Amino acid sequence: GCRGFSLVRPMIGLQRSIIRNASPFDADNDRLRTFEAQTGKRVFEALVEYPCDFQIRVIGREDASFVNDMLEYIGRVTETPVDEISFSTNPSSKGTFISVSIDAPIDSAQTLYECYAILRQDPRVKVAL
Repeated sequence: GCRGFSLVRPMIGLQRSIIRNASPFDADNDRLRTFEAQTGKRVFEALVEYPCDFQIRVIGREDASFVNDMLEYIGRVTETPVDEISFSTNPSSKGTFISVSIDAPIDSAQTLYECYAILRQDPRVKVAL
Protein backbone atom coordinates (compact mmCIF):
# COMPACT_ATOMS: atom_id res chain seq x y z
CA GLY A 1 0.00 0.00 0.00
CA CYS A 2 0.97 3.62 -0.30
CA ARG A 3 1.80 5.91 2.58
CA GLY A 4 0.39 9.15 1.28
CA PHE A 5 0.38 10.31 -2.27
CA SER A 6 1.55 8.43 -5.35
CA LEU A 7 2.35 11.38 -7.58
CA VAL A 8 1.81 11.46 -11.31
CA ARG A 9 5.13 12.80 -12.70
CA PRO A 10 3.92 15.65 -14.97
CA MET A 11 2.01 17.36 -12.15
CA ILE A 12 4.42 16.98 -9.22
CA GLY A 13 5.07 20.71 -8.68
CA LEU A 14 1.41 21.68 -8.72
CA GLN A 15 0.48 18.73 -6.54
CA ARG A 16 3.09 19.49 -3.90
CA SER A 17 1.93 23.09 -3.82
CA ILE A 18 -1.66 21.99 -3.30
CA ILE A 19 -0.73 19.45 -0.64
CA ARG A 20 1.40 21.87 1.37
CA ASN A 21 -0.72 24.99 1.07
CA ALA A 22 -4.34 23.94 0.80
CA SER A 23 -6.91 21.65 2.19
CA PRO A 24 -8.52 19.45 -0.48
CA PHE A 25 -11.82 20.50 1.08
CA ASP A 26 -11.38 24.25 0.68
CA ALA A 27 -13.82 24.97 -2.16
CA ASP A 28 -12.62 28.58 -2.39
CA ASN A 29 -9.02 27.66 -3.11
CA ASP A 30 -7.76 28.90 -6.50
CA ARG A 31 -5.06 26.22 -6.71
CA LEU A 32 -7.64 23.49 -6.36
CA ARG A 33 -9.93 25.02 -8.97
CA THR A 34 -6.97 25.30 -11.36
CA PHE A 35 -5.88 21.72 -10.68
CA GLU A 36 -9.39 20.35 -11.20
CA ALA A 37 -9.84 22.39 -14.39
CA GLN A 38 -6.52 21.14 -15.80
CA THR A 39 -6.99 17.48 -14.90
CA GLY A 40 -10.76 17.05 -14.87
CA LYS A 41 -10.38 15.26 -11.54
CA ARG A 42 -10.63 16.04 -7.86
CA VAL A 43 -7.28 16.09 -6.07
CA PHE A 44 -7.45 12.64 -4.46
CA GLU A 45 -8.70 11.08 -7.70
CA ALA A 46 -5.58 12.26 -9.51
CA LEU A 47 -2.91 12.00 -6.81
CA VAL A 48 -3.46 8.63 -5.18
CA GLU A 49 -3.36 5.12 -6.60
CA TYR A 50 -6.01 2.84 -5.10
CA PRO A 51 -6.32 0.60 -3.21
CA CYS A 52 -3.80 1.71 -0.60
CA ASP A 53 -3.24 2.29 3.09
CA PHE A 54 -3.50 6.08 3.23
CA GLN A 55 -2.11 7.81 6.29
CA ILE A 56 -4.60 10.28 7.73
CA ARG A 57 -3.46 12.48 10.60
CA VAL A 58 -6.12 13.79 12.96
CA ILE A 59 -5.36 16.38 15.64
CA GLY A 60 -7.89 17.07 18.33
CA ARG A 61 -8.64 17.63 21.98
CA GLU A 62 -7.36 14.81 24.15
CA ASP A 63 -10.05 12.86 25.97
CA ALA A 64 -10.59 9.24 26.94
CA SER A 65 -12.45 8.27 23.76
CA PHE A 66 -10.88 10.46 21.04
CA VAL A 67 -8.47 7.90 19.56
CA ASN A 68 -11.00 5.06 19.58
CA ASP A 69 -13.70 7.30 18.10
CA MET A 70 -11.40 8.33 15.20
CA LEU A 71 -10.62 4.66 14.51
CA GLU A 72 -14.34 3.82 14.68
CA TYR A 73 -15.11 6.52 12.10
CA ILE A 74 -12.47 5.18 9.71
CA GLY A 75 -13.57 1.60 10.32
CA ARG A 76 -17.19 2.49 9.58
CA VAL A 77 -16.38 4.22 6.28
CA THR A 78 -13.87 1.60 5.09
CA GLU A 79 -15.85 -1.37 6.47
CA THR A 80 -12.75 -2.50 8.37
CA PRO A 81 -12.72 -3.82 11.94
CA VAL A 82 -11.04 -1.30 14.23
CA ASP A 83 -8.56 -3.88 15.52
CA GLU A 84 -7.25 -4.29 11.94
CA ILE A 85 -6.43 -0.57 11.49
CA SER A 86 -2.84 0.47 12.22
CA PHE A 87 -2.34 3.77 14.04
CA SER A 88 0.03 5.73 16.24
CA THR A 89 -0.50 8.61 18.63
CA ASN A 90 1.50 11.61 19.76
CA PRO A 91 0.19 13.74 22.65
CA SER A 92 0.98 17.45 22.85
CA SER A 93 3.52 18.55 25.45
CA LYS A 94 0.79 19.83 27.80
CA GLY A 95 -1.52 16.88 27.11
CA THR A 96 -4.31 19.12 25.81
CA PHE A 97 -4.24 17.78 22.27
CA ILE A 98 -3.38 14.50 20.59
CA SER A 99 -2.29 13.63 17.07
CA VAL A 100 -3.50 10.30 15.69
CA SER A 101 -1.89 8.92 12.52
CA ILE A 102 -4.21 6.32 11.02
CA ASP A 103 -3.23 4.00 8.16
CA ALA A 104 -6.67 3.86 6.58
CA PRO A 105 -7.37 1.03 4.10
CA ILE A 106 -8.74 3.09 1.20
CA ASP A 107 -10.22 1.57 -1.97
CA SER A 108 -11.21 4.76 -3.86
CA ALA A 109 -11.05 8.55 -3.83
CA GLN A 110 -14.70 8.62 -2.76
CA THR A 111 -13.90 6.52 0.32
CA LEU A 112 -11.03 8.86 1.19
CA TYR A 113 -13.24 11.94 0.88
CA GLU A 114 -15.86 10.20 3.06
CA CYS A 115 -13.22 9.50 5.73
CA TYR A 116 -12.24 13.16 5.89
CA ALA A 117 -15.88 14.26 5.92
CA ILE A 118 -16.83 12.06 8.87
CA LEU A 119 -13.71 13.04 10.86
CA ARG A 120 -14.41 16.74 10.39
CA GLN A 121 -17.94 16.37 11.76
CA ASP A 122 -16.56 15.61 15.23
CA PRO A 123 -16.26 18.91 17.17
CA ARG A 124 -13.11 17.67 18.95
CA VAL A 125 -11.22 17.47 15.63
CA LYS A 126 -9.13 20.58 15.04
CA VAL A 127 -7.27 19.35 11.92
CA ALA A 128 -7.54 16.34 9.63
CA LEU A 129 -4.69 16.00 7.14
